[in-house]
Amino acid sequence: MEERGLVLAQQAQVSVMPAMSIRDAIDRHKQMVGFVKEIMRPGTDFGVIPGTGTKPVLYKPGAEKLTTFFGLVPRFVVVEKTEDWGSPDHEALFYYWIKCELYRSGQIVGEADGSCSSREGKYRYRKSGRVCPACGAGAIKKSKYPPRGDKKAPPGWYCYSKIGGCGAEFAVNDTTITGQVEGRLINEDVADLVNTILKMAQKRALVAATLITVNASEFFTQDLEDTSYGDVIDGHFAESEHQTPAEKATEELFGEYQHEGANTPSKPAHWIESDNVRKRFWAYTRELTLSRDDVHAALGIEHIMDFAGTMQDAKAAIQAYISTKIAEADDKEAQEPPVEELDF
Repeated sequence: MEERGLVLAQQAQVSVMPAMSIRDAIDRHKQMVGFVKEIMRPGTDFGVIPGTGTKPVLYKPGAEKLTTFFGLVPRFVVVEKTEDWGSPDHEALFYYWIKCELYRSGQIVGEADGSCSSREGKYRYRKSGRVCPACGAGAIKKSKYPPRGDKKAPPGWYCYSKIGGCGAEFAVNDTTITGQVEGRLINEDVADLVNTILKMAQKRALVAATLITVNASEFFTQDLEDTSYGDVIDGHFAESEHQTPAEKATEELFGEYQHEGANTPSKPAHWIESDNVRKRFWAYTRELTLSRDDVHAALGIEHIMDFAGTMQDAKAAIQAYISTKIAEADDKEAQEPPVEELDF
């Protein structure tokens, strides 16, 4: 009996011994810090979500880089799923519970779960704006000016041609416009998001498994990524014209650990030189249907590098330019003589 107790005590003592020495743990930590500083990119692999603190959130590209660095191969297992395509009587529901298993040399070394559902607010609802009865475009705007055909009438509505509308005008009390419902509505096309919902569940499981397996929770978090600020599957959340929140947090987290010879990228001389900021800026101008010549004209420059202000200054100048052009177009239309009707 005493001998069996001694064996159990020895087994218990062995089970709590560390899997690596303190020196190995220190070296592993230094490697982790060096990898994050030199390989992972703020704003793409991880980032800070505004209003949620300073700890960076790990994005999917960052999780993929970490698994590659540690020689891990992910395997996704569907634990549970619901695929109800709905009917006139009930709302569709798509739900996926995914387990991500991380393998190295054929052996599982870590795992975690993630789930996503079409009942989450960002998928269940959609924003509804007023639609033009004439052309069907969601380009109805409230006018600041009276209708062209009746200068004494109060300002009504118009279908904005510069964002895909037809230019039609409507009276201020036109029920085809005022009778439309605006705001948050149930998304009747949620079935179009099935693949996105599945990918999101896989991504959440991958990020959670990576944080646990490579001991990266000291540096990154995941929970904040699922707040009302939205999900980030592939990175590129929020960038600024100078130091991004992610870059600032990286400096605070890893600055003291920077080892000799680290190849830390230098700060761009101009905000447009940052890959993430440049992509975000030109995406912004494309949403406004502006050409590069339009942008240069709005900023009064021949090349974006010649603009001395910040990116926010550039956006403000672009908005002012658009407002001026709209006012000029409205004034021109107001000055044009009415077309005389011909009797045939």
